[in-house]
Amino acid sequence: SGSIQMERGSDEDLLSGLEEMIAELGRRPNRIEVRDPTLARLLSDRLGNEIDVVPTERLEGVERFLDLFAKEASSADIPGALDVAGVTVEAMRRFAEAARAFCEAAPWRHLTNRDLIEIRAGAPPGLGYAVVLGNGRSMRGIGFFDNERTFWDVSSGQSPAKKGVWHLGFDDVSQMPLQDAELWVENDLEVADDDAYPVALCIQSRHRIKRPSPRVLDFLTGLMSALAESRPEDLDKGKWERSGYGFTLPFLLQPPAREELVQRGILPDPRVFERLHFLLARKMESRPDATFDDLRSVFERELTGMPLDEIPFEPRTDAERAQEIFFQALDAWGRHQIQLVHEALQFDPACVDALVLQAELAGDVGQAMESYGRALEAGKEVLESGRHDAPAGELWNHYPARPFLRALHGMADLMAEVGDWETAIACYTQLLALDRSDHQGVRYELFSALFAAGQFKEAEGLAKAQGKEAEPVWTYGRALAIFAQVGDKPKARKALEAAISRNPLVAEMLLDFEPDFASDEEDVVNAQNCVGTLNEAWEEIDGALDWLYERYEPG
Repeated sequence: SGSIQMERGSDEDLLSGLEEMIAELGRRPNRIEVRDPTLARLLSDRLGNEIDVVPTERLEGVERFLDLFAKEASSADIPGALDVAGVTVEAMRRFAEAARAFCEAAPWRHLTNRDLIEIRAGAPPGLGYAVVLGNGRSMRGIGFFDNERTFWDVSSGQSPAKKGVWHLGFDDVSQMPLQDAELWVENDLEVADDDAYPVALCIQSRHRIKRPSPRVLDFLTGLMSALAESRPEDLDKGKWERSGYGFTLPFLLQPPAREELVQRGILPDPRVFERLHFLLARKMESRPDATFDDLRSVFERELTGMPLDEIPFEPRTDAERAQEIFFQALDAWGRHQIQLVHEALQFDPACVDALVLQAELAGDVGQAMESYGRALEAGKEVLESGRHDAPAGELWNHYPARPFLRALHGMADLMAEVGDWETAIACYTQLLALDRSDHQGVRYELFSALFAAGQFKEAEGLAKAQGKEAEPVWTYGRALAIFAQVGDKPKARKALEAAISRNPLVAEMLLDFEPDFASDEEDVVNAQNCVGTLNEAWEEIDGALDWLYERYEPG
């Protein structure tokens, strides 16, 4: 079965191309759709009764491909570094040497993308403020801003008011402009590793990308060298100089308060509210037989009526002091957060929450894995040493167990990040067994991991277990899991039809159509969540999007 859609071209060229296409498919299609009646007759005469040739008004497959191609081709070609007047191979060699030193120094181990660096004097326009990228294992590089306002816009998820933001990123050679890749190879320019080829550019519009002038290139070269030479003790001063460059960390010298961050649209870390549970657990330690009414009385009398972070608490042990510093770290910004995590672990190297936060801020996978490993070991000791009566599957309700559950979640996510799906799935599964109510939303990540691991039967079972009224991520996921196992069979079609009838927005978004965002708000949110969870799976499973396209009928 199957069909081929074709447009009119040179008759003989088209027929030759058709024969090559059929040979590549390895089978003859049942039907060929064409828009030109003359071509339809030509093909019918040539093919005889072997294949049905059907005239049609619209070649939807071709149109869909051309739409996708147009979107891809609409981005501007990136000019090469040497295309800019005055930029020389020797200047690029110095740039490459500085880039290598920057990557080897790995300043993202000590600075986060929240650490706005003010570059004092001498910076070209638009390059006076910068952040080091790579902390938390994001893409490495340096992002630039023309002022603090632009930084806050980006930090709060808004688009910057002004176009033309400079960016220096590191990636593998395949992501470089072709001219730059040739420049590196032909001139044997230095590079720190296979994923550290530097590209500096400024996107001024959709069709205009600017590369560094000689002045900007020299500035970037010196900046990378100066940051590579900067040490943690320099950063902790909040103001330092290296290689003629002056730096200030304004938000380390004057940390933003929680209220200021909220006003800017940056919400606090949800874990900050765990302090209330921590204080309540502490107060009830001496009252093991307390009833629910006793707990409510303590809560209303002693833990309400003032901001959470102003409720007085005097630590009795180093462990309690470390936990209190951890809560302070959740409200901290940038380098100050790293400092507080280090301080907490000085008091208690086994503070599970502090170890988890340290892992989240780690600059590479190895550091993160070590911190998560230490957190899990420490968390297990807490569970084994403390008594609790939490029923099986409800461990989240035992407050001291939560740091361990967060550590296990973090390790699962890290294993998924590096593609160790077997370990990730085992961790997610263990989490769901320990916390059946799934307070951390683990089942969605498990679902993605099962698809990535090719465990489609297990994915189908997880989706089915969510019930008949499940949200689209489960209905579309179940249809995809069945298709991955049996192909375009009645069972798969029935599951897909049910999913589409419940929320067609998902199909439109997966197929890159123009979705109707005027629909019910809940349907839109559910569709976006579904696509965010399963988009990669739909793209990776062979034939899945084509199947969806064939089965979906736009309203």
